[in-house]
Amino acid sequence: MKRLLYSLITTLICIPLVVSAAEAPKIDPIRFEIKTDAGQVGINEEFEITITARLLSIPANTAFVFENSNSFRLKLIAPAGFQQTGGTFSDLIGDELTSSKQSITYSVRGRFVTPDQKGAFQLLRGHRNATNQSTFVEVGRLAFNVDEGAAPSTARINLDTTPSYVRYLSIAQLRAGAADTTSVVFITDNLKQGMFRYIATSTAVDDGAVTLIAPGGRRYERVYDGIVNVNWFGIIADGVTDQTALWQSLLNNTKYPNLYFPASASSYRIRAIKIMPNKNITFGDNVVVEGMGTLGANDPMVYLIGIINVSLKGKDVVFKDHRETYTSGANRHIFAIQGSSNVTIDGISANDGGGDGFYVSATSNKAFSDNINLLNVKADNNRRQGLTIISGKNILVQNGIFSRSNGEAPQAGINLEPNFANQFLENIRIINTTTRENQGIGLLIAPAPLSGTDRKIDIVVENHYDYGSHYGFSNNSATAALAGTVIVKNPVWENSRWNAYCSRNWSARGPMVQIINPIAINPNRSGSTSPNFGAAFFVYKAVGDPGDANIGNIHILNPTIQDANPTQKITSSFCYRDLNGAGARIYNCTLTDPVLATSAPTSRYMIVHNAEIAISDKLGYLSTDFGDYTRYAGFVYYGYLYHNQSSKAVRFLKLEKVNPNFPEVIVEVRSPYQVRILPASTDNILPISPVNFKYIYSSTVGSRIVLKKESDNSWHIKSMVGTWSVEP
Repeated sequence: MKRLLYSLITTLICIPLVVSAAEAPKIDPIRFEIKTDAGQVGINEEFEITITARLLSIPANTAFVFENSNSFRLKLIAPAGFQQTGGTFSDLIGDELTSSKQSITYSVRGRFVTPDQKGAFQLLRGHRNATNQSTFVEVGRLAFNVDEGAAPSTARINLDTTPSYVRYLSIAQLRAGAADTTSVVFITDNLKQGMFRYIATSTAVDDGAVTLIAPGGRRYERVYDGIVNVNWFGIIADGVTDQTALWQSLLNNTKYPNLYFPASASSYRIRAIKIMPNKNITFGDNVVVEGMGTLGANDPMVYLIGIINVSLKGKDVVFKDHRETYTSGANRHIFAIQGSSNVTIDGISANDGGGDGFYVSATSNKAFSDNINLLNVKADNNRRQGLTIISGKNILVQNGIFSRSNGEAPQAGINLEPNFANQFLENIRIINTTTRENQGIGLLIAPAPLSGTDRKIDIVVENHYDYGSHYGFSNNSATAALAGTVIVKNPVWENSRWNAYCSRNWSARGPMVQIINPIAINPNRSGSTSPNFGAAFFVYKAVGDPGDANIGNIHILNPTIQDANPTQKITSSFCYRDLNGAGARIYNCTLTDPVLATSAPTSRYMIVHNAEIAISDKLGYLSTDFGDYTRYAGFVYYGYLYHNQSSKAVRFLKLEKVNPNFPEVIVEVRSPYQVRILPASTDNILPISPVNFKYIYSSTVGSRIVLKKESDNSWHIKSMVGTWSVEP
């Protein structure tokens, strides 16, 4: 938003300034001067006025009011009693100043023919094509007055030889007294240039940037809109100089809540800084803030601890350190937000750190950070993670990219992982966010320390995309009862090195996990031959994992699995397994209507070890044709529906020894060849075949049977269509 800083003042002869947060001050690059050496003249006494235009040395990134502002045309408004008799000046005279032609002077010769009591010559400036109908701006003034009491013919006219235009001075000149009693000056020091106005009531200290003190205690304060350009305080982006102390001094100064870091071809260099409360920091486009690679083992580069009301915003801004200098450790984060509230970081990257790109956590005085917005941020090539959320409430991560984490476990793109039981994961929203090529997991949720507490986690992930990480997404180690939900909507996990989705050691009493409309594209890029880690979706407990005996509470809705490899790489579509081998059940899981995409894997079966899963398969993803083979329904090979569409002979479905509440098995007869369903040696099929190890059969096209294992040794017929008979 642009704001008019001030209107023209009789002593402020300058083009009005307009500034926004991301703009340099708009000033005229040409200084105009109107003056005379004649201190006093009489009626009809000729004198000379000189008008000078000088091109200022203004930084190249400074914007100006006029188009082609190195060019100009001038008008002189003279008092009614003045008559020009000569000189080089005429109205609408003008020129263009360049580095090779930096000034030009015009002269006006004339005389007063009648004495006005007082008045002024006004010098007006227009653009290079200005006409008498154009808008002009006053840039100089020469005042006069007449001695009182004298007859008109003998009146003496006093000309003010002290220029009333804005004085162009360096800071040193102002402090030396060159401003005299001038009300407004323009400071010309490189990077500190700008308008300063004398404030008689000011008591501010001279900080060399916003307040300057001239002899006699005359305080001049910068005319600006409240946004401080850090260049004024000597903070420059030269790519070399460590300016940590200057940054911290300005951040500590409560007088200046709004800071602006201009764009530069080189980087700003710092070691470690602490952001203070109530700071709004804006960066120019493509600003780079570079660390020195010298952080201590537990020092972040930018520390936000116990603060409120802070924003850091920019476009394509990069904070980066030199992680190559850190061969150990994981806590040299780029941004560490701890026990803080109302923090927004927008449009900023955190790269090449010795820990995390972004770290959100607690302090000893406050067990969480809250109202934290990470918008349009990126984190690349950090030693531990792109983003870690240890403890937070009301956290929004939107439109972020977290890539190439590597070096120190867990090496995830994003990791939500409390350290202690008193911490929080409440109202965490991760929206439209990408993770890429992380050595660890793309997005990891691991609330183990909250297990068995009264905490209630609330996490929603929408439109997550991962490419090429270890797993695309994983929820890990809810080891006891824990309330809450993890909802993942519309994710796409592509080219995962192992599973696209992995749930490890997630208690059946843990938070409900809903994975809604996930798309797994070419998982198991590593080519693992493991039936577990080569699966597209894997729900398991590893040997030695602590906590509840039973895992589960995982609900996968409308998943799509695509495998475009010449040879299928996934070893199973869905795998549920407790690798402890003690026969513990997997409870309360659902798999709803997998999508049968055009590039679905050729072999689409499930692995279901001791799992109780409610399955719906309206699109026939888990449909298995007997073809020329005997098929199995058991822990290792499970297809929801078996049929003999392409069979040319009798075919067997062998029901292996599985747990009660094993998923339903459906068999359909689609060709006129007998299908035989054979239970394990200790099992029967009730009610029609109560004798163990007796098969049932049908060759009637259209026959259909639904079986459910309801006890250790019995399958029960839930429904039956057509003719089914028992082995003689």
